[in-house]
Amino acid sequence: MPMSNLPSISLIHGWGTEPSIWESVRTELEAQAASVSVYEMPGYGARRDESGILSLSELVDDAVRHLPANTLWVGWSLGAMIALSAAARDRSSIAGVMAVCATAKFCGDQTKADSLGELQNAIQNNPSKAVFRFQRSMPSPANRRTIAKQRSGIVDCSANKETLLSGLDILSRADLSDEVNKIVAPVRLVSGDEDPIIPASAASELNRLISGSQFTTLPCGHLPFLECPQLFMEQLFEFAQSNTASPTGSKPV
Repeated sequence: MPMSNLPSISLIHGWGTEPSIWESVRTELEAQAASVSVYEMPGYGARRDESGILSLSELVDDAVRHLPANTLWVGWSLGAMIALSAAARDRSSIAGVMAVCATAKFCGDQTKADSLGELQNAIQNNPSKAVFRFQRSMPSPANRRTIAKQRSGIVDCSANKETLLSGLDILSRADLSDEVNKIVAPVRLVSGDEDPIIPASAASELNRLISGSQFTTLPCGHLPFLECPQLFMEQLFEFAQSNTASPTGSKPV
């Protein structure tokens, strides 16, 4: 039987992936009678013809405009940064945040900055090939073959070079360290203990910065909802059921 009292939930994808990466999560949530919205960043998916050359602040504003009010935001990777920044700024729109594979500052050291620079160069030369390689690197080594065979929600990215480079620029500059302590909504941080993109230690630091937040690691890489879907959904259902705020209104899509 469907679970009772699940709140409305908004899903936010990450850089270099389509909103459809959430399809299996959305299907499970809707099977439990949850109301689900999936945010598409400008330049991706059905919004591929819109300019994706935006700052993090502009992405946050866009997400707040497009998602229903007073829902739980589930953001992954860059989407987690959007969700956390929004929760720090717009307390009325967000009932809670589940930040998946999250960090306050992506470029925390020179090694990460160098890796991002290499990815930027690869995007300049061949966007589709660079994104494909990045997507293949996201799971833990033990799960890469399985995810590659299944394609598990990872599809060809529709974003153009300019949109992709703009997203990487956000990741190179963004630092939420001085923002996240303003969050009053409930926050759960979920990371993969073998994440090759954003180490779990980054979420552990976020947990220290966000008062009252909860932190969990799962046995996977950068794709918890695809690599260990049952464990991930258990985390999401538990968080959602413990934060059963009812929507107070909607915002236009």
